[in-house]
Amino acid sequence: MKILLKSSKSLTIIATLLFAATSGADDTKKLSIEEEIRDSSNTWITKINYQVPDNIVSLGNTNYFPNHIFVVDKTERSLTVWKQFEVGNLKPVRHYPTDIGKNQGDKLARGDHKTPEGIYTFLEKLEGNLDFNLYGSRAFTISYPNVFDKLLGKTGAGIWLHAVPDTVALTRGSRGCVVVRNEVIKDISQFISLQKTPIIIKDSVNYVPIDKQKEKYQVLTTMLEDWRKAWEEKSIDKYMEFYSESFHALKMNKRKWHRYKKELAEKYQNIKIKFSDPAVLEQKDQIWVRAFQDYQSNLHSDFGQKTIYLRYENGVPKIINEDWVENTDPTVVNSLNSSAEMGNLSQATNKL
Repeated sequence: MKILLKSSKSLTIIATLLFAATSGADDTKKLSIEEEIRDSSNTWITKINYQVPDNIVSLGNTNYFPNHIFVVDKTERSLTVWKQFEVGNLKPVRHYPTDIGKNQGDKLARGDHKTPEGIYTFLEKLEGNLDFNLYGSRAFTISYPNVFDKLLGKTGAGIWLHAVPDTVALTRGSRGCVVVRNEVIKDISQFISLQKTPIIIKDSVNYVPIDKQKEKYQVLTTMLEDWRKAWEEKSIDKYMEFYSESFHALKMNKRKWHRYKKELAEKYQNIKIKFSDPAVLEQKDQIWVRAFQDYQSNLHSDFGQKTIYLRYENGVPKIINEDWVENTDPTVVNSLNSSAEMGNLSQATNKL
């Protein structure tokens, strides 16, 4: 099978990252790179034995959230784009070589020239006024430091996914950024939704059977359903058992949050809370959850995107922070509420 390319440089890049020819294929048939990946039995897919990164538990409801996620393996110096075709069906659609920070290890401080490890999102797209020799034709800023990084006291900023021209080796070492070729960043840009698409950066990616992730998803969504139910039933003492002693959000620690939630429970006669199927990602002892939340009471109602940050403490997930952003897009609100997509969190596992 041939992949038709415009230049030898393109051939070198694609050949490095993608796939060996499939026996018996039609040499004249032109396929997209995504089709090549999906249809080919290449050495990289064989190496991971059709497994998935253990960081990706689920991308949740991809009708409203991105169905792509970027995974960087610092040890292999590679970037892979994964696509969730449906819940429980995750496959790679791109695999490229990368450069990373010139110094090894997880980023801890400003100027240490290390690439951070964690769960991030793409924030902004930069192009036009970039130094071409340093950053290539395009760059995407990454949300370092995130909630977990700040809790650990990590410092620094300006971590990007950016390009370099073909004249620069991908072994030069960056100041902490993830680096790819110019034509690569142009290709993968189509998979990035700013403020939404996640990127996981890990020292070494571990691959597991998809069934293991389904089991993990069920365990975590069951725990979150118990949390939702306690909140809805106004059992605030039980609700607070899901929170870490180090919890902090909206300028409140756990004690103040407890008092705040108890006051609201006493104020409202009834509360009804529904969630969409959540996206769940993990990195070491960190858990990142994102879903749409519909909150209804006799005095107040709202609809928005909820992000919950949890950390394993003695093997038990505890909430250390949560964030909510209102969504006023009537298309999303009406579509979700008029369908069976919103409900309790235990229903998500029924779709696996």
